[in-house]
Amino acid sequence: MKSSDDGGKSWSAIRRLNDDAGAAGQFMQWVSVAPSGRVDISFYDRRDDPNDYLLNEYYAGSTDGGTTFVNVRVSDVSSDPAV
Repeated sequence: MKSSDDGGKSWSAIRRLNDDAGAAGQFMQWVSVAPSGRVDISFYDRRDDPNDYLLNEYYAGSTDGGTTFVNVRVSDVSSDPAV
């Protein structure tokens, strides 16, 4: 994620939002930013499958304007993208 506090004239450094230390795929992000600075992001993530195929829904949330994020797995069961 990158952010701008000046209407896009300058941008922050790239920040990783997920707390997955591996190389699994994360994709199809949905982002919402509240007037208070709270950032809510949902995304699909393959970190729980050693074959990097089955996916789960994850949530990344920040209450400090995007400085730090907490990740929570939302789905109870992994999904097969072919089904």
